[in-house]
Amino acid sequence: MWFDDMVTTIHPLIYSGIPLAYPIYSAAHNIQNHRSHWAKPEEQKRILVLVAIPAVIGIVSWAELHVNEDRKTIFLLLDSIKECSAGLSIPMFMGLLQAYMNLNTSKLSPDAFRQKIRGRLVYNVFPVTLVQPRCVTLNQHNLELMNLLTWQYVAVRLVCTIFMIAFQRCDMYPLWLSWMFFFILNVSASVAYYTACAFYLAFVEDFPRLSYGKFLHIRGIFFFCFWQGGVFKILVAMGLMKRNHFWRQELHNTLLVLETTPLSFTHWVAYSAGVYIVFRLPLKSSVPSLMSKAN
Repeated sequence: MWFDDMVTTIHPLIYSGIPLAYPIYSAAHNIQNHRSHWAKPEEQKRILVLVAIPAVIGIVSWAELHVNEDRKTIFLLLDSIKECSAGLSIPMFMGLLQAYMNLNTSKLSPDAFRQKIRGRLVYNVFPVTLVQPRCVTLNQHNLELMNLLTWQYVAVRLVCTIFMIAFQRCDMYPLWLSWMFFFILNVSASVAYYTACAFYLAFVEDFPRLSYGKFLHIRGIFFFCFWQGGVFKILVAMGLMKRNHFWRQELHNTLLVLETTPLSFTHWVAYSAGVYIVFRLPLKSSVPSLMSKAN
C-alpha cells in the first residue's frame, strides 16, 4: 500500500529526531523571552507551561517509537506522561483566562468577585443539558467547580495508568477492559475541554485580541493527542486499519512528532512575549541642564 511505503520512507527521518528541532528551539526561545520580560507572573507562569507542552509531547512520542513491543509497562508510562502533559494544557489555559480577568477565588471577597463577573452566564449545550441547566449564573462556587473539572483529567489519567499497568502485569487485560478505559479517559478529557470552552465563551468579549489564537492552540493539542488516537482505535475496531496495537500507536506517535511543528508555530504567535515588553525611556540627567543655566 502507498501509505505503508510513505511511512517506511519517512521513518528514518522521524527516528532521528530531526523534526523535533524546531519545537524544542521554539519552546526554549519563547520561554527565554518571557523570562527576560517578566512583567505579569500570574499570566506568564502559565504561559511557560503551555509553551513547553508541544515539545514535551513530541519528545515523549519520539521516545515511544523506540520502545520494543515487549516493554509494555514502559510504553504505558510514556503514554501516560504524554497524555497528562496534553491534559495539563486545559487547566493552564483556564488559569490564564482567569488571570486576564483578575479572578482569584482565594484572594477576592464574594462582593469583589460578584463585581468582576457582573452576573455572567455560562450556557450549556446537549448532552450537558441532561445533567446541568441550560443557563448557569457564574458565581464563586461554580468557578471553583469548573477549575476542578479542568484538573480532574490529569488525576483520572494517572489512576487509570496505575490500574492498566497492574492488570497487564497480572495478564488480565481483555479487550472489553481496554475499551472501558478508553471510554473513561475520553469522557474525562471531553469534560475538561468542554468546561474550558464554556468559560472562554462566557468572557470572550473581555479577553485580549490574541486570545482566540491561544484557544486554537489548546484545540490543536486536544485534537492531536486525544481525538486522533481515538479515531485510530475506532478505525481498527471497524477493520479499516491493522489490528496490531503497536502499529497503531507507532502511527499515532509518528504523526504527533510531525504535528508538534505546527503546534509550536502556533504558540510562537499566540503566546509571544512581545505584549509583556515594557519600554522605558532613559532618564535624562539634570546636571548638564543646570550647568548650562549657570553658564
